[in-house]
Amino acid sequence: MLTTTLFFACSAKKKETTRAEKGVIDFSKSNFETHSAIALNGEWEFYWKQYLIGKDFEQASPSYVEVPNSWDSYKTISGEVPTTEGYTTYRLRVKIPSVFRGNELLALKLEFITTNYALFIDNKPMNQPKKLGTSPETTDGHYDPEIYFFIPQKDTVEIVFFVANYAYRLGGLTQTISLGKAQPISTERERTILINFFSIGVLVIMGLAHLILFFFRRRTWAILYFASYCFIIALRAFFTDDYYFTDIFPNADFEVGNKLSYLTFSIGMPMFAMFVKSLYSEDFSSYVIKVLLFFSAIFSLLVLFTRGIVYSNYLIYYQLIAFLLILYALYFTIRILIKRREGSVIFAFGMATIIVAATNDILVANVVIDSINLMPIGSFIFIFSHTLLLSKNLASAYKKEETFSKELLQTNQMLEAKVKERTSSLQDIQTKLFENLEELKSKINTVNVQNKEIKAQNLYITSSINYAKTIQYNILSDFKVIQSHFPDSFLVFKPKDIVSGDFYYFNQKGDKIFLAAVDCTGHGVPGAFMSLIGYKILNEIIDVQQVFTPSEILRNLHLGIKEIFNQEANTHRNGMDIALVMLDKGNSTLTFAGAKAPLVYIKNGKMNMIEGENFYIGGNSSKSEVNFSQSTIFFSANDQFSFYLFSDGYQDQFGGEENKKLMKKHFRELLFQLKDFPMKEQGNLLQEWHEAWKGNLAQTDDILVMGFRLY
Repeated sequence: MLTTTLFFACSAKKKETTRAEKGVIDFSKSNFETHSAIALNGEWEFYWKQYLIGKDFEQASPSYVEVPNSWDSYKTISGEVPTTEGYTTYRLRVKIPSVFRGNELLALKLEFITTNYALFIDNKPMNQPKKLGTSPETTDGHYDPEIYFFIPQKDTVEIVFFVANYAYRLGGLTQTISLGKAQPISTERERTILINFFSIGVLVIMGLAHLILFFFRRRTWAILYFASYCFIIALRAFFTDDYYFTDIFPNADFEVGNKLSYLTFSIGMPMFAMFVKSLYSEDFSSYVIKVLLFFSAIFSLLVLFTRGIVYSNYLIYYQLIAFLLILYALYFTIRILIKRREGSVIFAFGMATIIVAATNDILVANVVIDSINLMPIGSFIFIFSHTLLLSKNLASAYKKEETFSKELLQTNQMLEAKVKERTSSLQDIQTKLFENLEELKSKINTVNVQNKEIKAQNLYITSSINYAKTIQYNILSDFKVIQSHFPDSFLVFKPKDIVSGDFYYFNQKGDKIFLAAVDCTGHGVPGAFMSLIGYKILNEIIDVQQVFTPSEILRNLHLGIKEIFNQEANTHRNGMDIALVMLDKGNSTLTFAGAKAPLVYIKNGKMNMIEGENFYIGGNSSKSEVNFSQSTIFFSANDQFSFYLFSDGYQDQFGGEENKKLMKKHFRELLFQLKDFPMKEQGNLLQEWHEAWKGNLAQTDDILVMGFRLY
């Protein structure tokens, strides 16, 4: 605690350094006048899981252990390592100057003993412990730093402790026990209490002052964080070193005080960090704040909802977080010093005391070193230095506000003059605006009339195209007619615009059925005109000319397109891609011929593809005498046989995560994956997959896909 630190820092007297050996410490030749207190450190007798007093020691064999330390670091004479929970007896015999016997009042000063104890001096009980037993049910935790006074009756004083722990992560005599004359130790304690409560009062007053200041300047969050930190440190003073909580509330439950001690540590860290962040928001990482708040919340909940024996064992992990914060604070302090931030020197001074104090307290809490808690004095110096810093910042802010007010007044005066000057010019501008407004209204009326005419024309054109769509669909065969010949089939037909440049073809002559998927040049109205021309020529070739061979049908179609568009004499290059099959069920054959369009068929689970010619119908003026090849596929009732005809619209659709074309390969893979589904379901899945692939993009081209299953 702060006062203890100040006292030991200023006192000229030091503790005796003689050590105990084999349960005995010899101060018979010491001059107690030169030492304020004697530290009873060294080897004490240790009797694990035994309560011994008086003659009991004659029948017992002691282990010798180092004090101060936690007993879970010991090993007994039998080789046993004590557990955290348990009970024991400590004994030390102190040889004192013979002149003290019977006439000198001595004092034994105790720090924390974890977590409950009974003290005997020369077999005389010195305290009345509450619920000190041999099990968790018969023992309560209890912190009670105290000073015990006695007059020695012998040259050797026997000090015996019964210690039991079932409530904390450390057990036994973990802090130094001191012996000395009563007067200097009492004087030291009184001075400690006086300075401690003075310090607590200062912290509370500073916290209240800054809290009131925040009420009037609520945007300055640093003031609120600073006030909160002052209150936390003031509260924590009741639960460290002299542990005034027990003196004020002697009947309070151990867990209440211990939880408050842990919570002030848990909450104090993020509150400290948020205060620093509010001062130097650009330099202090917000991520550090979030991490601290996360671990503080977890540790605080653990403290609130578990017993001391549980949550105290997790203290080391939160101390590790505190140590990492110390390292970051060191880096942060150096950083703001290098950048020469405002007030960085004062801040660095206060931060240095916090870093040293926090490091010391973590080592003390884990019994690495035997010292006192320095965090209160570190926090006090930090708070005092940052009170100066906040006061300096507020004074600077008030000064800037005064300067700004003067500048604002001057600016307002200049603005008033400019407003008067510009008001007259604005009136002139307003007159011109009214004139321009009248002219603009006239133009808007003209535009509205033109818009109505454009809408009427657009409606007329759209109606005409919709009528053209009706004509196109009436000319094409109803797919229900095709399904009457192929019950297990599907059609995916999605024009890009109202009318389509793609069309499907069906015709029947005796046992021969003709099916085709045709993709005309362009889409929309031009493509639709091409589709009607192509449909008419195909009907003429098959119905009038009685040409039934697929290769000859394509040759005649090619010549017909070139003749209609007179492509030998002009540069008109419109034409069409086509995949044409003739199904002869009587001979169980399927004959295919194509121009820039393939046939895909699946026979007995294996996918095959026959490419069409590498040129399209029409438009090839240099190839007026083209010849088309054809392929014949044989099948039987024992075969599983299906085939697909399609245009390139499906595979050319842009989409997916990378906004690329689907491509031929992926389209064929998709058809193969769907091969075992009924044809109608294949068509539905193809449409759903196309919508998913396309996403929010526009449809690239007309889409036509047909599938047929024969067996």
